[in-house]
Amino acid sequence: MRICFLTTGDIQVTATMKRALGMAQPLIAAGHRVGILAWDTPANRGQLARECPDAEPLWVPGTLRAGSELVAKVRALRCWRPDVVYVCAYGIRNFVLRGWLSGGGRVVIEHSELRSAIPEIRRRRIWELCIEYASVLGADGLLCASRLLVDVYTRRARRLGRRLPILYHPYAYSAATLVPDPGKTQRFRGLADGRKVVLYMGTLTANYGILDILTAMRRLRDLRDDFVLQVLGHGRHEVQARARTHELGLDGAVRFQGYVPEEDLASWLATADVFLSPMNDTIQDKARCPSKVYMYLPFRKPIVTCPIGDPHELLGEDGFFYPPGDAAAMATTIAAALDASGTRQPRHVDPAHHTWDFRAAEFLELAQRQGWISNDGQGRHEEF
Repeated sequence: MRICFLTTGDIQVTATMKRALGMAQPLIAAGHRVGILAWDTPANRGQLARECPDAEPLWVPGTLRAGSELVAKVRALRCWRPDVVYVCAYGIRNFVLRGWLSGGGRVVIEHSELRSAIPEIRRRRIWELCIEYASVLGADGLLCASRLLVDVYTRRARRLGRRLPILYHPYAYSAATLVPDPGKTQRFRGLADGRKVVLYMGTLTANYGILDILTAMRRLRDLRDDFVLQVLGHGRHEVQARARTHELGLDGAVRFQGYVPEEDLASWLATADVFLSPMNDTIQDKARCPSKVYMYLPFRKPIVTCPIGDPHELLGEDGFFYPPGDAAAMATTIAAALDASGTRQPRHVDPAHHTWDFRAAEFLELAQRQGWISNDGQGRHEEF
C-alpha cells in the first residue's frame, strides 16, 4: 500500500506532523511505501531524516499562500498516486477531498482538536464549523485523537447521513527515538542544583495553563524549596510568563529553556521527577488530545493533571489529579507527586500500548477492515 501523510507547517511551531513522523517507519517496516508531504524547511528536513529516514519526502515551499500550497500538494498527490491520503491537519492548506483532489486515493482525516470551540477564534467559528463538517463529507474515514471528538463527529456524520468509520486514535510516543542520552541527562539534571525537577513541556499560553502553573509554583514555594520548574517551549504569553515569574519572586525556582531540539528532548524528560499537564474544564480541552502525556508515559514518573477528558481515563489510579483552575490544589498535588516520585511505580498504564508502532498496527487493521488494502497488505498500486 502507498500511504501519503499530508502535513503543513514547521515542526518547530506546530506539532501536527508528529503522527506522520511517528507512524512512517512502522508502516514501512510492515511493507508499505510511505510519503510525507511537508513544508521544505531545515527543521522539517532534519526531523524526517532522524525519525523516518526511509519515508519519501514530498516537499512544498513553506512560503506559499494557502491556495498555492494546496495546488502544489494536489499536484504532488496526483503524481505520487497514493492508495491512502492521511491528512494530519485539516484546513484550507490541506483541503483534500475524495476523488480527483486526492490523486484517486482514499482520504483519512485526523482531528486532534475542535477548533470551533477555541474561544480566541470565536469570530471565525462559522468558518471553522464549515471546515469541520466538510471533513465529514470529504473523507472515507475519520481518526479522532480524543473520545469527545469521536462522539462529536459520530453525531455530525449521522446528521449528514454519512456512514463512515470513525476511529479513536490518540497520540503516542516513539520508542525508537525517545531514548535519553545519559551524558546529556546528567548535564541537564545538573542545572537543577541538586533539587527535584518539575517539568512542563508545551505551548506557553494562558489557556494552556502556564500562568496557573506559576501561581501554583509560588504556593508550592511556601511549602518547600527543594524543587525547580523546568519549562520547555515557547508561546505568545512567554514574555508575560517571564515577567510573572519575576513578580512572584520565582527567578531561582523557574527556568525557561525555550525550544528544545528533538535530539535533546528525551534527555530533558529523563531529568523530571514530576510532569505537569494542566487542563481547563472547557470543551476545547476535553476535545484535544493530551499529546505530551503520552510522551511522559515511558519515563514512569508522576503526572499531575486534571480529572477531565482523556488523561483521566488514560492514567486512572496512576494519575495525580487536581480540580482544573485551582492553583492551590495544583500546588498540594505537585507536592504529593514529588514525595511519591521514585517510590510509587505506575501500575494502571502500559506504555507499550501507546507507541507509534502500536498506533500504526491499529491503523493497518482499520485499513484492512475497510477494504482500503487487502489482507496481504497490497493496495491498488501493487504494480509499482
